[in-house]
Amino acid sequence: MQPIPTLDLNRLKRLRCRPHILDVNSLWQRVSLDRTVVNTNDLSTSDSQIECSIIIEPIKRYVMSNKIKKKHLNVPYVDAVVERKSAASRICELSRQKFSRWIIDRQLEEKCILMFAHRKLVTLAIMFTYEELDPFGMEIQLKTVEVTKNMVPRETWKPIDFVLEFHLKLCLPFNLLTFCGKGNENGIMEIMQKIDTICNQIINLGVRLQQIVYTHGASIIRDQHRTYVYKVVRRIVSRSHQYPLVEKIEFKIELLNLKKLSYKDITMPSLHKFSESIHSLPNGVEFLNIFLNNPLMYLNMNE
Repeated sequence: MQPIPTLDLNRLKRLRCRPHILDVNSLWQRVSLDRTVVNTNDLSTSDSQIECSIIIEPIKRYVMSNKIKKKHLNVPYVDAVVERKSAASRICELSRQKFSRWIIDRQLEEKCILMFAHRKLVTLAIMFTYEELDPFGMEIQLKTVEVTKNMVPRETWKPIDFVLEFHLKLCLPFNLLTFCGKGNENGIMEIMQKIDTICNQIINLGVRLQQIVYTHGASIIRDQHRTYVYKVVRRIVSRSHQYPLVEKIEFKIELLNLKKLSYKDITMPSLHKFSESIHSLPNGVEFLNIFLNNPLMYLNMNE
């Protein structure tokens, strides 16, 4: 019987510290990668060049694709989007640029209705109704244009507001669509341009009227249905008593068409109490400027 061999533990430890086959394979893989990627310039064989191209080409393509993606990401996305504005938005932008005295009300925009209210003429508002011809509102067709009341209550109007409202009705046509040749946005701007011109003329006429009235110590008054220029003049009739006898004379001129004001609009005193010289006075607000300066001059003192 053979004796049992003794175990050499030190030799066993040395054997276990040696690399395994897996370690050898992984080492050779690393070496081959180092040769192909890092030392490609030192390799001259065709095999090494093939291995190098196989590894480097995908890397180059990956880098190039990243550059292309970054280039496209830097382009603003807004440039590729076409912003579509509604018809009301486009009309409002044009109106704010041209008509600063108008307030635009878009509360009924969903029903294709726009309201324009004047800042100075508190009695005036213009209502436009239109129809959108396509789903995006790029083209519209104007249907109606109406003169409506402003949001200011009638009870708060001043006497001059009634005068300007009446004169405005005389100046505007019955059908405002006659102001435009087209029924699109340009047609609306054309209508607003002509209405705005008329409004500016009426405002200037109203300012001139108030200057004349207040300069000559008169006032503008209103009863239930009419508006007048009212002035009180006092004259001394007799000085025989201890105190002079003063007569109070009231003058009233009804305000209708400001451009055609004349002696015929005098309601107090009666026309038969005036002399023939009053017929020579001009028409319009200048009639008031001359007449109110000295109304007693045109009265027959013998009456």
